[in-house]
Amino acid sequence: MIKEFKIFELFQDENIIEKIKKYLILNSGCNNWEEFVDDQSVGDCQGIVSSIISEFPDTKKVFGEIEVDPYVDEDGEEQSLMTHHWVLINNEIYDFSKGTLKYHMDFDKGEIYEPEVVDDWIYKPIMNEGMYSTAPTKKAVKILKRKFPDFYIGILQDGKIEISAGRKNYVDDVVSIEQICKPLGWFISHGIENGSDFKYGNEEFYEHEYDEIILKPLFDPKEFFSRPSILYHISPKRSLDKIFKIGLVPKHRDKKTYHPARIYLTDELELAWGLKKQFQRISGFEYEILKINMKDLKIKLYSDIDSRTYGYYTMENIPPRFISILPKEEHRKHWESIKNSST
Repeated sequence: MIKEFKIFELFQDENIIEKIKKYLILNSGCNNWEEFVDDQSVGDCQGIVSSIISEFPDTKKVFGEIEVDPYVDEDGEEQSLMTHHWVLINNEIYDFSKGTLKYHMDFDKGEIYEPEVVDDWIYKPIMNEGMYSTAPTKKAVKILKRKFPDFYIGILQDGKIEISAGRKNYVDDVVSIEQICKPLGWFISHGIENGSDFKYGNEEFYEHEYDEIILKPLFDPKEFFSRPSILYHISPKRSLDKIFKIGLVPKHRDKKTYHPARIYLTDELELAWGLKKQFQRISGFEYEILKINMKDLKIKLYSDIDSRTYGYYTMENIPPRFISILPKEEHRKHWESIKNSST
């Protein structure tokens, strides 16, 4: 097995790009690089990148969003962004998992097999691992107060940051706020004007005179290291074929407030059941509860600030092999155990 050797000893005369390609070919059991790329599917990029940075200490992981050909998600909404993972080598970004995007992008002839990322490509990394993290709430507030002394800036009970007009008539410097927030690992969720919420991200957002701006953390200050073995996700039945083909992919689910692309999960089956009924009633479509096996799924999991007790999210893809439909019998037994414990 490849793990028994030092990769640099196997390919001493190769440059690092060729070393990585040969390592991936051998580690996957494929015969050549083209076969390895063709065998990739959505969700594999994070595993490929993790294996590279574990074997090659001079490389770093880059995580971000990529603009893809428009597609319709499981809720029937058009999307044009997907999360993706790259590798940083000598301050240059390379992609060893372009095959995971073959159903979402048109590549020029042979381009899909080249790890290089050209300058005018549409890849848009948003974060190098270790470069951005979410600053602790109190630290973020302290920095914002120093930058914007005329505004009132405080911490809400649920952990969000509130910026209100203070000594001004309204919060008048939204662009500067968003520029300061990004390196702090916080983002604008929405603005409030005369009691009405306006979602960040629309062009019209900048046309209002806000009484308050609400900020949320890009990541929860602490990642979960002790986490549930099973999580649940709600999805329309009409999307199941696609999910079992490419997996679950983070997306922007922002009806009222803005959030980065995420997959929302819960460890509470009763909550999942309630959400299923709520979504069916609102949309008119049938939904299923998906069961996510977390045992061997190596993704970063964070607490959902809007649902601290039972809510989680990840910004990484979940491959199909970890997903199953919750059996009705399992759900029935769960409810029976609750009824028996209450009698």
